[in-house]
Amino acid sequence: MASRNGLNPKIRSPKGVGHGRALPAPFGFDNGIFPDGVDDYLTVPGLIGKPIPDQFTVEFWVKFPDPVNDLGGIFRLATVGGQNIMISRSNSPLTISSDIADQGAGLAYTLSSDTRLGAIAHSFNMATGDTSFYSPSAIPSYINKSNLLSSTGANIQLFEFFTPGTYTTQNSNAAIDEFRLYNKIITNEQFLTNYNAGIGNNPFETESLLVWLKFEKFEMLDFSALQDGSDLRLGIRDFSGLNHHALPFNMDTNPASGNYVLKSF
Repeated sequence: MASRNGLNPKIRSPKGVGHGRALPAPFGFDNGIFPDGVDDYLTVPGLIGKPIPDQFTVEFWVKFPDPVNDLGGIFRLATVGGQNIMISRSNSPLTISSDIADQGAGLAYTLSSDTRLGAIAHSFNMATGDTSFYSPSAIPSYINKSNLLSSTGANIQLFEFFTPGTYTTQNSNAAIDEFRLYNKIITNEQFLTNYNAGIGNNPFETESLLVWLKFEKFEMLDFSALQDGSDLRLGIRDFSGLNHHALPFNMDTNPASGNYVLKSF
């Protein structure tokens, strides 16, 4: 049996779900992404054309500048024909709102005027149309949007950050960090565990992650479907282990520049 002392630590068993995934480092916000609010945006090309999960949750942190672009698009997930599953937006002065299934659900969360910082999560059951909205200082909202049912089994057409669309009029200049897409419905309690009284936490689990963007740096990444090195481009690494990296457009990716889009969050 392997020793468990610090000089000869016990080796983890190779068995079990998720073997081979890197364990998350101790949590820290470090950098986040701060778009210019003009034409900066990101896509996740590895998800385009793939089926929308039957159940999933979108979770991220957001920080508003002063002033924030009113009706600026923060995140958009849409299916064939551009029908929104979810679109989030910034509202002046300090509110983030989300609309579900092109029906104007009007779910909103007001950020703290002291920090201008908050976190949100939305869970979706595509088979029933049930959606949940979590924010750290409000009772969870549970609604049913039957329009989601028409998208069951459909493919993802748009998975974008900061672009305008339905219910938005311009690109967002709101900063985001720790964007996570889970292939399951998470509970409000699990969201609050991640929120951790406003100082953040690693995901409560990593096995269900489809996308995990920490926005720490730009690096050369393989965007090819086969991961054979045939499509190397500068991007933001996906830490889910599924290589759903984010691709920047019109962004200043030079760390030496004063307009570098990644800054301390």
